[in-house]
Amino acid sequence: MPIKLIFRYVILLFILCFNLNAESDIKKISVYEFSKKPTIKREGNSFSISFAVKEACDVTIAIVDSNKKAIRHIASGLLGKNSPEPFAKNSLSQKILWDGKNDYGRLLDDYSSLSVRVSLGLKAKFERTLYWSPHKRTKSAKYRMFAPIMYATPEGVYVYDGKTGDHITKFNHKGDYEKTVFPAPANKIKAIKGLVWKKFPQDGHNLPMKGGKYFNEFLTTNNLGDTSKINIRSSGGVKGLAVLGNKIYLTGTRINFLSTDGSSGGRELSGPEVWKSVRLGRMHNFPGGTVKMAVSSVAPSEDGKWIYLTGYFYVRSWHQGGLNGVARLSTKHGSKPELFVGSLKQYTSKKRPGNKNGVFDVATCVAVDSKGRVYVGDYGNDRIQVFDENKKHLKNIPVKKPAHISINPNNGEIYVFSYKVPFVMHDKGMKVPIFTRLGSYDNPKVLASMKIKMNMTTLDDPGGRCTVDFWGKEPVIWIADTGTHASFRASREKLANIKMYVEKKGKLVKIRDFHDDAIKKVALARGTRHGKQRLFFDYKNEKLFVSEIWGPAVIHCTSMADSAKIDPETGKIEHIFLPIDAEDMAFDLNGLAYLRTQNRIARFDAKTWKEIPFDYGAEYKAMTTWHVRKRDVISAITYNGFFESSSQLGGMAISPKGHIVITAYNPTNKEERTKGGAQNINLAPYRPNMYPGRASSWNLHVWDEHGKIIYKDAVAGLGRPVGVRMDVKDNLYIMQAGQGKLNGKYYYSGVSCTYVKTKPGTKFVATKAIIDLGAEMRPKREPDIKGLDYAGDLWAIGAEWTLGGVGIDGKRNKCHCASQSRPALDLYARSFLPETDRYSVLVIDTNGNKILRIGKYGNVDDGMPMIKDGGPPNPISIGGDEVAIVHNQFLTVQSDRRLFIGDLGNSRVLSVKLEYHKSEYVSLK
Repeated sequence: MPIKLIFRYVILLFILCFNLNAESDIKKISVYEFSKKPTIKREGNSFSISFAVKEACDVTIAIVDSNKKAIRHIASGLLGKNSPEPFAKNSLSQKILWDGKNDYGRLLDDYSSLSVRVSLGLKAKFERTLYWSPHKRTKSAKYRMFAPIMYATPEGVYVYDGKTGDHITKFNHKGDYEKTVFPAPANKIKAIKGLVWKKFPQDGHNLPMKGGKYFNEFLTTNNLGDTSKINIRSSGGVKGLAVLGNKIYLTGTRINFLSTDGSSGGRELSGPEVWKSVRLGRMHNFPGGTVKMAVSSVAPSEDGKWIYLTGYFYVRSWHQGGLNGVARLSTKHGSKPELFVGSLKQYTSKKRPGNKNGVFDVATCVAVDSKGRVYVGDYGNDRIQVFDENKKHLKNIPVKKPAHISINPNNGEIYVFSYKVPFVMHDKGMKVPIFTRLGSYDNPKVLASMKIKMNMTTLDDPGGRCTVDFWGKEPVIWIADTGTHASFRASREKLANIKMYVEKKGKLVKIRDFHDDAIKKVALARGTRHGKQRLFFDYKNEKLFVSEIWGPAVIHCTSMADSAKIDPETGKIEHIFLPIDAEDMAFDLNGLAYLRTQNRIARFDAKTWKEIPFDYGAEYKAMTTWHVRKRDVISAITYNGFFESSSQLGGMAISPKGHIVITAYNPTNKEERTKGGAQNINLAPYRPNMYPGRASSWNLHVWDEHGKIIYKDAVAGLGRPVGVRMDVKDNLYIMQAGQGKLNGKYYYSGVSCTYVKTKPGTKFVATKAIIDLGAEMRPKREPDIKGLDYAGDLWAIGAEWTLGGVGIDGKRNKCHCASQSRPALDLYARSFLPETDRYSVLVIDTNGNKILRIGKYGNVDDGMPMIKDGGPPNPISIGGDEVAIVHNQFLTVQSDRRLFIGDLGNSRVLSVKLEYHKSEYVSLK
């Protein structure tokens, strides 16, 4: 019989109607008690641990020292019909053997100070907030950074920042944090009308759905059309912000309505579309077409009847400019914007529009005084035009290039800020930004004029942002800009944050710098880029590492060159630099850090960062990923690997035995192999063993602690991975970028991932393959994973189980930049999985039994921590485990002591204490 037919026959015998889906739900336990307390008996060099429980629950067994620190993690799992080894199935009585060794595999000489701990019922409690500062930008410093938007009120100053979700923060008049308005508090999220809600299949809870490119947004300020479509629902970065009383107005191409308590104030979140368009020709790298411009300046009238809208700007290559008019929107429900003054049509003449009353040469900004007079910045005509609410022109006030206007409610003085906006390419009229203080409307003479320290980059909105807080002891000017002097140059965090000034003796004197505040608190003030905030834990030195994409850097660089090193006991943060810029990192139990590029792995002592060479390796000069940090290495593991889209490499892990696991991208397309990267060194791609139905672009390899290969192509036929882990028994746990099943049905979300447990030597089959398996020879059951990147539909032949509905993979939506999430595996081989769309973390044992779900929706003020230090000053209890989450992609664990959750939606890391409902200790004396 031909070999191909034999292979197909074997495959068919193995896969007939075999369902791998892990379907057990979280079981409700009424009592965590022992019916027979644990006892221990020595049997030669081993020990037997016996006990019985009253009700089948999850059980965890460890050997602990005199400080109750685990030195050997023996077993953990849910008792019952699917109990994992070494537990007996279908039994409340258990007898477990311990070989007398510690986690390092060494036989212990002295047991006198040790005890056996048998624990029932894993539980979680919010311990503290880490790596959080309200003064830190949430948007990363990169090309074309937009400044935070600020609006001062009698109650305080509201600030919008974005990218890792939409954040509206309220500060007091001194610049101290007061509260987070948005994301909404847990007790207000249901009071936002117009959110899309879903009954989640995990447990039937009804929860709000997030949308946008990164699936981390609730606002719809960038929505065109149906706001109920989650895949297009997006804020797109808010462009305009105003506050009147308890009402918040947010503008982009659509207006959104919120209240200062985080609700929508009784009206629909999504208001009408407010965009205007221009048609532009081809220019440089812009292909030409229609540009829909958002509103960047918004001002409500004091009586609350009208919302004035202007600041319609565009920048497309060398095309830049804006519209010459102001729109107005009634606050009555169902209203649509109308023309107030000027023109909202594209100006196409080569001549400037002129300076007649009511004619504008780019209307930049709008403000309204207490008498309802409307002040409009007429940029090109170097003036402010003033109108009454009936559109009657009242006065022109000469002032150079007005870009922002604030009116002092106490004396009517007019504060004008002049800096570049999108106007005319290479315009030389605004060389130095200026602040001018004018008298009131009746006598608007110049009272003071002085320079401003501000970069003047022109983007799709004003390069800078300002507000004036008139409600403190003296007027305080808040200024922020893009942090760069050119849109094609990267921003600097220090320049791109808010600074507070007061006027003294003809100068602006800085009294507070948000960047400095952030550095003092969290050491690193760089915002997270593309949602890639990876968490790692060094077990030996007991330190948490939070690493983000180095910035500024090239757009598709995903390498990490530095890290925030955090002591979880104290919350103290140290900014450290890695020896090389690495795409991924992992720690072994001996405190060694493993850093990888696309085709090499080097090893370092995590305290000294001295290289620890591999016995099997090769010397390499200037090892780096993207030329950010380079280092000569004595002995690195070398393998065949290339960059996948957005420079991602799929995952890396070190097992408790020190085995090194990586996934490697090996495209068959030569063009894919040669694009990008500092070390694309013309290695030929790895050529795996081929078989019908094999997806071939991704490989998984395993080395021992000496750098010797032990499993090459360990799991054949993978699709794109977004995380990999390995336990002490060499079982592999792989997050695959495709839709799997949850409770027997494919998970609803097209950007969810599937978690797979398997062993080295397994071979998967898929619909996308070099050698087509053929429809007639495919398994006669539904695929275990569908829509898997690089594989299509996949059958996980030989895998122990699969679990859908975990993680997130943004590449399958609109952009590969956000296509990452990661699982975590503790020393009991329990998996901690981000349920990103459900605001939670799922814990499962080695057989896929669901043990615990941690967390629920809530903003940074929600959840009462065990330790308040490092978090917001006035936390609010939400009950349960008190763990509040908005958007979690990355996790790491400190065995069964702590879980760390990267909550990008709240711009922080949560430390969650892991404990048990019941524990018994038995001395080994």
